[in-house]
Amino acid sequence: MEQLIDQVVVGTAAAPAQATAALLAALKNRQLDVLGLVALLKRPLTDDVGHEGRAKAVQLLSTVASEAPEALLAGDVGVIADFLAAKLKDWRCVAAAAAGCQALLLRHTQPGLAQLPQQAGVGLVQQFVGIHVQGLDYKGRSACYQLLLEVLRGPYGAACALAGIDLVSFTALSMENESDPRCLLHSLKCVQAAGALYQQPALAGVSHLDINLEDLFDIGICPYFPMMFKPPKDNPAAITREQLLAHVVDAMGCCPQFAALAVPLLSEKMGSSLSQAKADALLALPACCKAWGAAAVRPFLQPVRSY
Repeated sequence: MEQLIDQVVVGTAAAPAQATAALLAALKNRQLDVLGLVALLKRPLTDDVGHEGRAKAVQLLSTVASEAPEALLAGDVGVIADFLAAKLKDWRCVAAAAAGCQALLLRHTQPGLAQLPQQAGVGLVQQFVGIHVQGLDYKGRSACYQLLLEVLRGPYGAACALAGIDLVSFTALSMENESDPRCLLHSLKCVQAAGALYQQPALAGVSHLDINLEDLFDIGICPYFPMMFKPPKDNPAAITREQLLAHVVDAMGCCPQFAALAVPLLSEKMGSSLSQAKADALLALPACCKAWGAAAVRPFLQPVRSY
């Protein structure tokens, strides 16, 4: 097993992939347990000098969490969660650590697996919200947005909010000045999920959304409406302006509290001299009004009636 670990940590080309596959098979066949794997990885995982080896070791644990979830027994899940959560603050490892954390949070979707205890999930998120997401490269930001989306949509979100973790503020700060269209798709989904999360009756007494409503709107929606994105010729993800606009509109309509901020914005854009701004506003207004509901939007419609 030690030879396989060395191939993963220091190998090149196909060697790490083959060694990883062999280790995953050993875990699934119970020839190796997860805590035994962690013990074998102790040196690279704690190496402050061998940054590349440390990142590969974290990636291996993340791969185990996502591709061999049945190998994690009840006593393993919380231990691995604590470890991966701590590695979120290591910028060289953050992408792998975030993907591993997401896999642990997703265990609730797979019947028969030992679940991540709620307290451990809240502790993981507490570490996560200390990250400066915009200081990361594309890969790191993308992984963080996907982890955040699972936190907001999954069963741990409400528990985190009740524990005092401000997921609205973190969502806004995470996407401030985001310009990569691939990341923007993820981050706009996070805005939508954050707005929806705080509509839960259990969170009626939690003020995160009310306190940070303007920040979330000003950072997460305003810079992207109207949508001025023009796909580059070498657009690797083939993301279109229409896709991004649809996500902005979904985010704008995610919670009735946004009506007070969005209706004046849409009214202003309908009076714009730019045809694209008018078209975007005319598309967004009916969709958002339907999402907000009549009671939420009625007090703010007067400026729109002149159009």
